[in-house]
Amino acid sequence: MPSLHFIYNPVAGNGLSQKAFEKMQALLDERQIPYSFAESQYAGHTCELTRQAMADGHSCIVAVGGDGTVREVAMQLVNTNIPFSFLPCGTGNDLARALHMPDDPEKVLDMLLNNAPRPMDAGTTNGELFINVSGFGFDVDVLIYTELYKKRFRGSLAYVLGLLHALKDLKLRKIHVETAEGLVFDSNALVVTAGNGTHFGGGMNVTPEATPFDGLFDVCVISDVKLSTVFRVLLKFMKGKHLGLPIVKYFRSSEFTVSSDPPSPLELDGEIMLETPVTFKILPGALQVIASEQ
Repeated sequence: MPSLHFIYNPVAGNGLSQKAFEKMQALLDERQIPYSFAESQYAGHTCELTRQAMADGHSCIVAVGGDGTVREVAMQLVNTNIPFSFLPCGTGNDLARALHMPDDPEKVLDMLLNNAPRPMDAGTTNGELFINVSGFGFDVDVLIYTELYKKRFRGSLAYVLGLLHALKDLKLRKIHVETAEGLVFDSNALVVTAGNGTHFGGGMNVTPEATPFDGLFDVCVISDVKLSTVFRVLLKFMKGKHLGLPIVKYFRSSEFTVSSDPPSPLELDGEIMLETPVTFKILPGALQVIASEQ
């Protein structure tokens, strides 16, 4: 049996993480399964706790929280061969969708005890690690505007206002793409996404055919969108029904570069950092994950 060490973020999912971990503890105690745990108390603390768990020799580290908590744990474990898993209980849980992870503590515990670790891919964006999805374009514009409105409005209103602002200032970037596999093209892009996972933004199914186990990104480029059709495109995009549209280019690649005019900020697993031009590179089997066998 692996040495189970849980790292949980008590504020993730507006307190859902705290309740989920309490249920997990009750199950562990009832089954007399040995475990240890640590509580993340401030920004960046999860990274510190993961490194400490590695130094202490724990053989399996389990994140309890949202996508941010999972990302901070996983990023410390790249190329270490130490298995990780997670109990998804944030607001988005996007990586959980790609891995078909249950959100029930009992099902997650059974999975931890019965499933073997699998080699899972990670990726880099200009050398910075990401686990799920990275890219640039309209979705990042929405994030940027939403953060501005969050200073004045709470809840979903800030997101709606951010979306409307991005639509009002709808931008297409002139991009040039070159892949390691020899594909070269130019377009006027609304969205450029490298998907190791399938979803981002709390459930938008951007790269619906992606799997984090095949050593390749699924890449989605949406181009030449007009204001008159952008709502229809976005509705299909959110549901993963956009692949058949003529304005969508969808392909797989292990490494590709993109330049854009104007230069664009980049999103990595929901965090905005860096700027184009960009090189996306897959890291095959860089993580060992205990997940659903689907």
